[in-house]
Amino acid sequence: MFIKFSENKANYRKGQLTPIFIVVIAVLIIMAMVTVNINKVAMTKTYGANGADAGALAGGSIMANLFNAIAQYNSYLESEYWMFFASYTVSFIFANLKLTMANTKAELALTKGTIAATAGHPCPPILPADAAFAAATASAAEFTAFNKTIAALNLAVLGFWLAQLFMYKSIRKLAEEQHRTAKGYSYTFAFANSGISAKLKSGSAPSSITEPNRTLKQNNYQESFSTFLDTIKTAAEDNTPPDSYTYEWLDGEERRHFVTVQVIIDEVDTFDLQLCLLPYPAEQADLLALLGLGLSAKSDMSAAAMEYASSSSLHGSQCETCPEGSCNPAPGNAAAAGANITVIAVQGLVPYMYALLAVSEAGLAPARQEDSTDDSATDIIAWINDVVHDRLVELTTIQSHQGGSDIKLWQAQYPDIRSYSIVNFNGNGSIYPPELRHDADIVETDKVGHY
Repeated sequence: MFIKFSENKANYRKGQLTPIFIVVIAVLIIMAMVTVNINKVAMTKTYGANGADAGALAGGSIMANLFNAIAQYNSYLESEYWMFFASYTVSFIFANLKLTMANTKAELALTKGTIAATAGHPCPPILPADAAFAAATASAAEFTAFNKTIAALNLAVLGFWLAQLFMYKSIRKLAEEQHRTAKGYSYTFAFANSGISAKLKSGSAPSSITEPNRTLKQNNYQESFSTFLDTIKTAAEDNTPPDSYTYEWLDGEERRHFVTVQVIIDEVDTFDLQLCLLPYPAEQADLLALLGLGLSAKSDMSAAAMEYASSSSLHGSQCETCPEGSCNPAPGNAAAAGANITVIAVQGLVPYMYALLAVSEAGLAPARQEDSTDDSATDIIAWINDVVHDRLVELTTIQSHQGGSDIKLWQAQYPDIRSYSIVNFNGNGSIYPPELRHDADIVETDKVGHY
């Protein structure tokens, strides 16, 4: 054995381990390169996920606050509606009472006037004519009170319609503004948490930077990035932000980098409204027609009262001492004219007035539901049932970083990294009943294949 070992030792040649060391070194170099590559990809993925979550939560929180604010305004709308409806109902009952009293006294005037007109010789008696005059005068006074009530109701409906419409328009304006703000903050927080600032140089770009790629080189400074974020927020105050923003820059080795953020938030422009049965023009037309009939009825009863008064006066001056068989017919004719005018009011106007009064009350009932995408200027709004919206903020980030000579022997290539986050801000329910129940929660992240 020792002889063989001695012989093999004598055949020893230097460099036999070199190939092994070369292979080992190559493996170590590859492992180092892969480690560096994987580490950068992992860091980029972490930044992208942080940016996606932060941006989506920022937008979702603002949208949740918006929906809670709408619920608060909706509480005001509903309380104002029921207060108005209660006061309108009281006035409606009062108007019905006045109309009933006016009609009752008009019927009494008709009865007494008919007696005065149809009595035989001697001349029509004074007492029925006087009673008809008193009843007609009282009926005209009741119609006057009725007309004042209807005029007040018309103004009340006008004021309520305008107040609810103004509040609804304010809600729509707030929703539009906060939707823009939510998108702006989503972009701002997503970019701010995407690790961009850590990759940029401090301070501002020197004026000596020249073409080519001047803008991208200037973007390689933190102050330019801060200006970019401020620009996003400022632009969102006046206009709806676009569906995506991209920040791009060149590093010191002329490698191109960019981060793209896409934000999707449905516009808050469709509201499920609880509306009164009749739109405002129809309700106003009904009340104006009712007021017109009331004024006509009052005028008729005043005219009838004058005829009844004339009948009584003529009887006193011409018939008291008239000889038998030669009574002047004028008092009876005047009473008959008053009765005919009263019939127009009692039978021709009052039934329609009762019908229109019932329609006006029913027309203000919260009996109609409709989705509105505009200001609904002709409708009388009771309250908001809900906002037609998916209650989601969907945000995607894409990080793209051009490879470079990380260890001088390897040209690293990095894939585009996409991160995704969905925030639901529905909370515990809808806008109605009006309660503060909306909050923001992340419900899904990095949804595969969605961008």
